Amino acid sequence: GSAMLRGWLTTSDFQEGVWLVSPHRDTVEPFLHDARVRYFSEPTQISGTFDVIICALKPTLMASVLPAYEAFINASTIFMSVAAGKPLQAYISLLGHEGSIVRVMPNLPSAIGQGISLVVSERPLTPSQSVQVLMCLTPLGDVAFLENEDMLDRAATLTGCGPAYVFRLVEALAHGAYTLGLSKDQSLSFAKKLVVGSAQYMADSDVTPTQLRVNVTSPGGMTQAALKILEEDGALDELFSKALKAAYDRSQEMK
Repeated sequence: GSAMLRGWLTTSDFQEGVWLVSPHRDTVEPFLHDARVRYFSEPTQISGTFDVIICALKPTLMASVLPAYEAFINASTIFMSVAAGKPLQAYISLLGHEGSIVRVMPNLPSAIGQGISLVVSERPLTPSQSVQVLMCLTPLGDVAFLENEDMLDRAATLTGCGPAYVFRLVEALAHGAYTLGLSKDQSLSFAKKLVVGSAQYMADSDVTPTQLRVNVTSPGGMTQAALKILEEDGALDELFSKALKAAYDRSQEMK
């Protein structure tokens, strides 16, 4: 939730007001200096209904907290949850059938407007509701509407969990450089800049990642020697396939 809010507030063209409800003011204090944010410690301090309600609770708190928000929902309200592992049916059980319930899975780069938000709804959204969802999520990056929850769970193993994979890759690259004699600080600095620069180059290019890799791999050279280790017997592809499958299996266990 904080990544989404940070993304909205750092986007200059986001002019909507945000009513922020949290019992722990200290955790949201950095956002309260923005004039677009109004803070409430509990939902009893609010009245009326809303166009969009965004829920960023831990799944274990849903049953005790969400019933208090049912009064803020009318037929046109969009209730969006960014909690992992909770299916749409769980929200319907807690909030009833009034309004439209939407699951959203953003990722960490949403905080800088470079994220991916996966979206699935419990019923087809009207054109105006789809526009509202896009208005909320487009400032955070790309938006992908998926056909069902299972596809969201599968895609989230890449987009939602993916930043951790990238960070772990940076750690591994830095460790490799350190074992070759570079200092820890130098190894980490080089690895971070390598990933950021390569990602930006790839984003700006019309060439596929496969072709980019081929372009920088000279036959019989250093890069090819390294890639031979990574790609031996399809080891790297198999490793990531197993990792994403483990993430998906865990998402099903959490329901």
